[in-house]
Order: sequence, then C-alpha cells, then structure tokens
Amino acid sequence: MLEELAMRSISFLLLWLATASPALAEWKAANDAVTQAARDPVIAGALAQAARMDAALIADDHAAFADGLAADLVVNSPQNTVSLPGDTARLAASGRIRYNSYVRSIEYAGRRGTDLVVLMGEERVTRKGAPAGEIEIRRFTDLWRLEDGKWHLAIRHATKVPSSPS
Repeated sequence: MLEELAMRSISFLLLWLATASPALAEWKAANDAVTQAARDPVIAGALAQAARMDAALIADDHAAFADGLAADLVVNSPQNTVSLPGDTARLAASGRIRYNSYVRSIEYAGRRGTDLVVLMGEERVTRKGAPAGEIEIRRFTDLWRLEDGKWHLAIRHATKVPSSPS
C-alpha cells in the first residue's frame, strides 16, 4: 500500500513537472563574438533593457513593458502584420502579448554609433494559454535607441520559424 501511494505521488509529481510552465525570461550569447560585444557598456545597456522588458512581459507588467518602447516604435510582427506606433503597447495591455517564457539566443549584438544597438538571433516563447509544451520559435532583429539616457525598442522584426518535428 505504501509503495503504491509513493508511486502515485511520484507519477503525479512527474506529470506536474511535465505540464508546469515556469515563468522564465532570459537571453544567452550564441557565440563568443556576442559575449565580447556584451562587455561594451553601450551594448550591455541595450541588453539589460531587453532583459527587463522580457521579464515585464512574463510578469504581465504592462507599464514596465510600455516604458521600454520608443514612441515611434514600428514592428513587423510574427503574425505577419505591421504594428504602428502605440499598437504594441496596446496589444500588451489588452492581453494579446502574454508569455510564460521568453528565451533569446543572441547571435549578433552590435552598435551603430553611441545611441543605436542592433540585436539579432532566435527567440523561443511559450504563450500564456497555449497548450503545454507548445513553443513558438522566431528569428528576430531589434533596433534599440538611447533616448534621454534610457534604451528604447525603436524597430523590431520577428518571423515565426516552423519547428522541426521531434
């Protein structure tokens, strides 16, 4: 009887672990060039702001997310639409941009002068409300602009990539 109870508990725990979707926002350098670039204070500032905004998305902190968007932000979205200034903040506030996890693999990080940073790579997201384990894979390019001492997302392009069958 005790063994059966232990097995049921273990089975329940494994099922819970398999379906639980812990909140996660992180970025990682995909290569040594990005690791080196991240030591540049200009690039590090943009990366830090990107991490704060990703964490704000995970936490459903719409104000913190919107605070990192440039007033003139335009986005070519993964839904194959163009979001004009103000659209992205409204979509997030209305609950249409919501994630359990947001993981970026940055393959390129470079500066353009002292007030622009380009980040490019792959991101893997799980949307809140999506079936457990469903991961959306995207290629992205983000242009960050320093305005009044703070980094803002100014231009974004993200395209869904079909996931390869497992």
